[in-house]
Amino acid sequence: MHGFELSARYRPLPYLQAQLSWSSLEPGDFTAFNPSQQLKYIVTAALGAFHATVAGQYVHDLFAGDKGTLPMSDYHVLDVILSWESPWHIEAYVKGRNILNRAYNVLPNYAAPGAHVLAGFRYALEG
Repeated sequence: MHGFELSARYRPLPYLQAQLSWSSLEPGDFTAFNPSQQLKYIVTAALGAFHATVAGQYVHDLFAGDKGTLPMSDYHVLDVILSWESPWHIEAYVKGRNILNRAYNVLPNYAAPGAHVLAGFRYALEG
């Protein structure tokens, strides 16, 4: 098994950052859940305690079995995240997951969730 990954980060403005990563893998006989090509991207904007993020992933040539068995469909997933960080180490967030409502599988015969929204709070313990 061998491969490589390239990643680039760019900050055109103090409050805006983008990252692009691409990986290529030749898994040999160990093809199960090791895609041969993967592209990930993320763009984050921050304005004080508020953050907005758009993140995506494209997966190509994925198999659920070794030796190229059980081929899975290529897929592209896009997420959006809005968050607010309070001065008390609490973060409130809303995530739009798979906002393009793409149908895809990460396991054979088990569909990944369509478009959905998650909301919650995180608390960071300071130590």
